Amino acid sequence: MNRFKFRAWYKPHLEQGIVEMFEQVEIDYELYFVSSKDKEVKYKFYIPFIDDDWLIEQFTGLCDKNGVEICEGDIIKVEHLEDLDDDDYTFIGWIEMYHGMFIAGNEDEYFSLSS
Repeated sequence: MNRFKFRAWYKPHLEQGIVEMFEQVEIDYELYFVSSKDKEVKYKFYIPFIDDDWLIEQFTGLCDKNGVEICEGDIIKVEHLEDLDDDDYTFIGWIEMYHGMFIAGNEDEYFSLSS
């Protein structure tokens, strides 16, 4: 069974230049976010009740060439799409949820990440 997976950023920290990502963990069927740096449990809450101080990004189910999970808001670079005959094609865009599916888009074009 596939489960939703998220990562979080605390906006007041970002505004202060403190970059600390939080990863989702489940302990005894409850959702926590732990610091990616020290794996210490810092926040416990339920996703529907998160306030505006948090930026929550959902995992797309895809990983980059280094095995790093790709989430909403990430910027990606795609070269040599199989659907195109142009070997020099390069796409740079960001990931977002659009009508229930993940897309990669920029000012000029977008494509679905669904298979």
